[in-house]
Amino acid sequence: MDSETYLYERIKQTVTDMIQSGTLTTGDRLPSLRRMSSDMRVSISTVSQAYVELEAMGLIEARPQSGFYVTAAGLETPQPATSAPEQIPVKARRSDYYHSIVSLLADTQVVPLAAALPAPELMPGQALAACMRQALSEEPAISIGYTDIRGLPRLRSHIASHMLTKGISVGADDIIVTNGASEALFDTLRALTRPGDLVAVESPTYFGMINLLENLGLYALEIATHPLEGIEVEALGKALEQYDVKVCLLQPNFSNPLGSLYPEEKRREILKMCLRHNVPLVEDDVYGDLSHGGRCPASIAAHDDSGLAIYLSSFSKTVAAGLRVGWIVPGRFHEKILRQRVVATLASSGPSQAAMANYLASGRYHRNLKKLAAVFRDQSLTYRSKIMEYFPEGSRITDPAGGFLLWVELDGRIDTIRLYQDALRHKIAFAPGPLFTSQQRYASHMRINCGYPWNSRMEDAVRILGELAQTQL
Repeated sequence: MDSETYLYERIKQTVTDMIQSGTLTTGDRLPSLRRMSSDMRVSISTVSQAYVELEAMGLIEARPQSGFYVTAAGLETPQPATSAPEQIPVKARRSDYYHSIVSLLADTQVVPLAAALPAPELMPGQALAACMRQALSEEPAISIGYTDIRGLPRLRSHIASHMLTKGISVGADDIIVTNGASEALFDTLRALTRPGDLVAVESPTYFGMINLLENLGLYALEIATHPLEGIEVEALGKALEQYDVKVCLLQPNFSNPLGSLYPEEKRREILKMCLRHNVPLVEDDVYGDLSHGGRCPASIAAHDDSGLAIYLSSFSKTVAAGLRVGWIVPGRFHEKILRQRVVATLASSGPSQAAMANYLASGRYHRNLKKLAAVFRDQSLTYRSKIMEYFPEGSRITDPAGGFLLWVELDGRIDTIRLYQDALRHKIAFAPGPLFTSQQRYASHMRINCGYPWNSRMEDAVRILGELAQTQL
């Protein structure tokens, strides 16, 4: 071994030892090339060569104009098992703890590990305030009168441009603006179903969806779902063959709570199934702009020429939940959904729409997305590593490629409803697993929100949760 090879191997070993000992943890920034060169008394090119090899090993990653950072390699832990719900229709029923979780959203005294919301300081508050002032100054009438039931034309135009990033080419008149994604989903389901109808969903699924299904008097057909690749195609196919499913409701991009991402081929196969059975496919994409490693595969709706696939999303996770700006690309169901909206609401908020239109027009949205996604990636990695450190041995944790949610499977003896009750006494909230099903499942599972920056308060909360879980063993 020549001296140069020895030197960069020594650097590789030094960095590896620092990672394995915990001196450097997931998300930490490595010393710069110049700093490491000085500290190790080697050339910058030698350090660079060592960093390149460490990156090839998956231990670190380079970020443009930022440096090198520790990845989650070496912190791998078993994924939660693929779910196995009973594939039978069940009257949708939300958990008794649904209102408890929702009521804590505004309580700043409670550590916010429960709600699927980013920290306010990560959102573009000042820019939005400026956009709102501009809107009220230039268009004072929007705060007084009703807007077009479909939404402000210029906002719909900006959204139509954004849809090109999903592989969907539509015009402003093909879009309906709503008061957030929940309203978009409610309007869509109300237009396509009647009480007693059956809706196929992932299992586990977002508890807000279960709440909507219950309020509409619908039945849920929960389908087995893989923690990395989403709903099981074979199980969905059998369900569509066996039952009169009226709607297939999916989250292909970083689903809530699993964070799964459907592969391209799976998206095409699911669409084929829905077309074959003439079942409308509703694609909820509220997390789709938050990929940790680049763009997602094309939307399912991008492959559909029939209009059977319906796309919906919002800016709640990327700009501001309080603005309540969502939208639907309703395909062939445009008039049907629009008629339902007229019954429920005559218009969406004019000021919110105008402010969002101004924000999109400024070009800030797409510039900030990469930064925001990178922040969520780092936070998710940090939370994941700390959960592994503090939670009972054998815990299984998802490793999502986007969004800011983690699904944790604990030892089967642990009851997360009891754990939730114990945690609230310490002013800590999380989402217990039974919220995410209409069946008696996921008693030892939980969802953790990683949307808030890691700090001592968050670390104390995760440590206490781990200790409380350990007392049940």
